[in-house]
Amino acid sequence: AASVHRVAFVNPGLEEDVVVFRERLRELGYLDARNLELRVFEDDQEAVIRQAVAWSPHLIKVCYRKNVARLRRLTATIPIVFSRVGGFRGREAAELGVESTSRPGGNVTGVYLDFNLSKRLELARMIVPGAKRVAIYFDSESWTESDKGYFTDANMLATAQGIQLVKVDYARFKSATPEALESIEKAPIDALIVDGE
Repeated sequence: AASVHRVAFVNPGLEEDVVVFRERLRELGYLDARNLELRVFEDDQEAVIRQAVAWSPHLIKVCYRKNVARLRRLTATIPIVFSRVGGFRGREAAELGVESTSRPGGNVTGVYLDFNLSKRLELARMIVPGAKRVAIYFDSESWTESDKGYFTDANMLATAQGIQLVKVDYARFKSATPEALESIEKAPIDALIVDGE
């Protein structure tokens, strides 16, 4: 009898993620009820993540930075493969156990998004060629060191192109979105970049 490979999928970003992941495993020869047991752990609560590790899977597929960090604290031996994780800069990558993006080492690897603020600024300029004031709508409470570095880079790029970046921090507002959007309306802008993982 073929050995059964146990794979835990923690907090999939979208239902389609599970479907695509399962299809790819099937293409590689891993079939449900034959040589694969894929268990989906829908929630990202600490207790659910602990259940996934306690199940002792051969591999954990996970979405989002916070869940990778939690899993890494719980296991140094089960391979962790991540997706839907924002860009990496030095310390943040190291916190997730990734020493180098080309050679991660440890038990953590995956695909990260490097669609940083400078790239979004370039896209905004393509969409609105004459933009002089561009607002960045963000949550300072969830901004990481990478995000701060990306903002510094984007601000330098904006200044060189004669663009003023306007920061609108929705963490400052009690009811968040409506008041933050009102503050954007009061200061005329040509384009809006919404940031968030």
